[in-house]
Amino acid sequence: MSHEALGDNPTTIKNILLPRKETNKVLHLISCTRIDAHKGFNRMLILMQKLRDAHIKFEWNIFTNSTMYKCNYEEVHFWNWRTDIWDYLADATYCVLLSDSEGLPYTVQEALLYQIPCIVTDVGGCTELIKDGVNGYVVPLDMNFDVSLSVLEQQTDA
Repeated sequence: MSHEALGDNPTTIKNILLPRKETNKVLHLISCTRIDAHKGFNRMLILMQKLRDAHIKFEWNIFTNSTMYKCNYEEVHFWNWRTDIWDYLADATYCVLLSDSEGLPYTVQEALLYQIPCIVTDVGGCTELIKDGVNGYVVPLDMNFDVSLSVLEQQTDA
């Protein structure tokens, strides 16, 4: 039929009836924060490594005005700070803010406006905005938690 309609020589499509391969969704993380010693960059590195160790696929877009702090993970993308991140935010699985201290963080408020759950540290106003297990996750400052037992892993299930 393809030959008659298109004038081409059809090829055989192989493996079309094989069982569907199990896949995992990619976890899309976003952070929009100043990065310095007090804004949790070391915690961000710990979370990156926890995700990698648990074989959880992720991409993390970090919007920041800092050029001092970088990492060499292929999953992590640093962008210059900007105010028009709405498309990235709307596509995120989680917004991440792992600071030492916070007041009432705009980043978390903006994420919640788009119904994006947040991963935050147990500091300041973060716990006023995020109810653990309801609209995000509150992680301890020492990052002593098992990422593979959390909903982070459940979010990646096909």
